[in-house]
Amino acid sequence: MSRAGGSRPQGRQPYTAALQAKFNQALALHQQGKLADAERLYEEVLQRLPNHFDALHRLGILAVQTGRTERGVQLIRKAISLNANVASAHVNLGYALKELKRPEQALAHCNKAIALKPDLVEAHSNRGDVLLDLKRPVEALASHDKAIALKPDYAQAYYNSGLVLQYLNRTTEALARFDKAITLKRDFAEAYNDRGLVLQDLRRLDEALASHDSAIALKPDFAAAYINRGNALLDLKRPAQAFESFEKAIELKPDFADAYNNRGLALLELNRPAEALASFDKAIAVKPDFGFAISNKIFALDFMKQFSFAEHWTARDEWWQRVGSKIALTASPKAPRDRDPARRIVLGYVSGDLRQHSAGYAFRPLLENHDRSRFEIVCYSNSFIEDDVTGEFQQIAHRWRNILRVSDDDVAAQIHNDGIDILIDLSTHTRGHRLEVFARKPAPIQATWSLGTGVQTIDYLLTDPILVPAECSRFFAEKICYLPCAVPTAALSGDSAALGEPRSSSTGHVTFGIFNRPEKFSNDAIRLWSRILAAIPDARLVLKASGLELASRSEPIAKAFADHDVAVDRLTFLGSTPRVQHLKAYQGVDISLDPFPANGGVSTWESLLMGVPVVCMLGTWISSRVSASIMSAIGLRDWVAENEEEYLAIACKYASVSQHLRQLRRSLPDLIAASPAGNVSAYTRAVEDAYQSMWQDYCRMP
Repeated sequence: MSRAGGSRPQGRQPYTAALQAKFNQALALHQQGKLADAERLYEEVLQRLPNHFDALHRLGILAVQTGRTERGVQLIRKAISLNANVASAHVNLGYALKELKRPEQALAHCNKAIALKPDLVEAHSNRGDVLLDLKRPVEALASHDKAIALKPDYAQAYYNSGLVLQYLNRTTEALARFDKAITLKRDFAEAYNDRGLVLQDLRRLDEALASHDSAIALKPDFAAAYINRGNALLDLKRPAQAFESFEKAIELKPDFADAYNNRGLALLELNRPAEALASFDKAIAVKPDFGFAISNKIFALDFMKQFSFAEHWTARDEWWQRVGSKIALTASPKAPRDRDPARRIVLGYVSGDLRQHSAGYAFRPLLENHDRSRFEIVCYSNSFIEDDVTGEFQQIAHRWRNILRVSDDDVAAQIHNDGIDILIDLSTHTRGHRLEVFARKPAPIQATWSLGTGVQTIDYLLTDPILVPAECSRFFAEKICYLPCAVPTAALSGDSAALGEPRSSSTGHVTFGIFNRPEKFSNDAIRLWSRILAAIPDARLVLKASGLELASRSEPIAKAFADHDVAVDRLTFLGSTPRVQHLKAYQGVDISLDPFPANGGVSTWESLLMGVPVVCMLGTWISSRVSASIMSAIGLRDWVAENEEEYLAIACKYASVSQHLRQLRRSLPDLIAASPAGNVSAYTRAVEDAYQSMWQDYCRMP
């Protein structure tokens, strides 16, 4: 380097004490967070000495910090071209490449940094982050553990390893790592936020909320923490407060697609489906291939009576065009299965609800009753909740796979390697679905249940003629396969099966019941239920669902009834209870009232199995035809209304015939057991015949 005042090579500037002072000033400003001033001084240094390694390197770091990551990569690459032996430069280039979703390149630079300086803690930690992006979590954890071994008080490494353990579903260990990170760095907002996510997975919801609040107190502009806080509030059945939290996230970050999506979920729980739909549309506008938002939009349509089969099909096709079709184009073709029509068929069931959930209760009897000599059962569970019902599914399955945090490509490969002949989706577009896996077509035959998905790589829709009339089959991507009823069930046993006498026998007045989620209580339904109560002045109404034990959930519903002149003392609100107690609560009900436009499903079966008939109305889309399907399947078509006036008339008619209700209560279990829809053995044989027919058709293909 030439001295000041001396001759110099053409195109170079002298490295003077003044230039060094300017760089030092820029570095100090950078470290103080005065980024604009630091950037100006770095640029001045580079104007005089374009190949100043440290100025290039630091300006590249600053560019990454201010969201100009591509520019940062260019600057750090130039610095490395001048001196490739500075380990920290490779670390920072690796970080920037990771942010640009180039993990293979990022890993190469992390490895180079470690080769240059094996004890560089940040290199091991960043390498762990990149390995997690590459879906190599075991190696990622080892890399973070190496960083911790080198620097036991390095809070960032504890935090990063917590993220890996969370990915591996080792939640208790993840929580311990986040706690350690916070102990070492009390103002670690990100650690508090992710600690809250782990606590949500552990269903320690109040603690989760407190952890997210701590993150926000430390970092008031932390938009992601407001989203996670809102999610915890949704789980705590506090949708109004959740909505406010999502609104704050949007205020902080107006282009945050996740915030609009989750705000839509809160609006659905607040019985504001039109606004929810608009929020999902906003999320999609921000992020056009946002599959979860499109699925939630599809779900929201179920709560709006004005949409027909054609409009529901359009929404499903939107998911396919924006998400599924792109996946299908790049998916690797799978080798065909052994087409032996006589061999045992391997079934793969994919669901986020193989647990204490209505879908779990519905499908467990079917899986239990499969003919093991004809079918092998593999279950793919996409839920972090594992409970007693999960244990029952694990016992039923020949093989069990938890795919919660497994990539779509890896799940598809697992399904293919498991030799699945028919892959069955049990979630459609509800929470926990893995339709992106189905878009990859990992099994030769793919089917879904009840509602249809719009996924063109799914071959069959298992449904019934009331849910999907023959004239509406043209709206579906899947081939229609009719069953006796789309929603399965099984007879109750033990204490659950005790029916008791009708409630009116002891009270002298009829008691109606609604045992459905509050978000199904549409304004139209509440208005009609209020008319029923007005027509029968001594009638009472029991409403039971998770969250209704909270005043924040029950009071708005009571007010909605009060707006229609129904006194609150005619309403009884009951919250969630264990299933046996839940079913016994039907002993306090004479007649169930089905919500609309989104009907009950499993709740309708439960009511009937407990001897309580259901008044329902046939709607214009599948979700508004479920109870009509069930009632018709067991021969109670006279309980199905075509419109609101008929619904009112049916409720009033049967409320006045206590002797008939008493007889019906006693006969309903036998009536159900005699029907092909309610007899689980007969129903399972019908499903198996459908599967066998699918397999025979596949075997006949050229």
